[in-house]
Amino acid sequence: MNTIRKHILLFFYIFTFLLTGIFFFVPALLLPNVSFPFFQLPPAIIAFAMVVMLDRSDGIKNFCKSLFPVGFHLEWVLASALLPLAIVLTATIVESVMYRRGFNSFQVLAPGAVMAMAIGVIGEEIGFRGYLLPLLLKQHNSLKTSIILGVLWAFWHAAYYGEGFGFLLFAVGTIALSIIMTWLYHKSNGNVIAAVLFHFSMNFCAAIIPESKMSDLTRRAIFAVVSMVPAIILIFVSPVFRSKKNGA
Repeated sequence: MNTIRKHILLFFYIFTFLLTGIFFFVPALLLPNVSFPFFQLPPAIIAFAMVVMLDRSDGIKNFCKSLFPVGFHLEWVLASALLPLAIVLTATIVESVMYRRGFNSFQVLAPGAVMAMAIGVIGEEIGFRGYLLPLLLKQHNSLKTSIILGVLWAFWHAAYYGEGFGFLLFAVGTIALSIIMTWLYHKSNGNVIAAVLFHFSMNFCAAIIPESKMSDLTRRAIFAVVSMVPAIILIFVSPVFRSKKNGA
């Protein structure tokens, strides 16, 4: 138990990675016709399991309180919801200009798909932003934490996006989003709702906007560049990233 506590970050990621593999392949084999993001649940499952294993029942109460601290400000709620929309729309506009095409309508998502998307995002963010992010902030400053978490987050998605240069572009995008979400974490006083709302808004906006005929590699490159713009601005402007102290 002391070994796990000493290397808690490593064990969290390894357990999460292994359980994600199980939740990714087993449902695909046993429930091929069921469309549900089982693979997004392990981060939350492992987070709660680690808390129970290391801190018992009192740890669960404290962990749940840390996920939803007192204070609900419209400022970070709007930022969490609108920043993803701005990023996705900007990337789409750039694609449209480069490809000289436009889109006439948005795609409609079934209520079940929206619900599954929300559940998957909640499972993912309780683990990565609710549990892993504050642990990393105890050891590193906000920028280094964002980069580390962005890289870990990218490799966790490797089953979907792990191929050569395309994966590197995807990783750049996850690092950029991780920087923005670390900023939101501080702005919301660590409220996981900010991360969930941002992540859900990003996935939802990407899903309802019709895909272009542009290559996947080009699309990833555009998204990475567009995502990096607000991330870089935050690095230079926000006090969250100007401080060199841990957990700034």
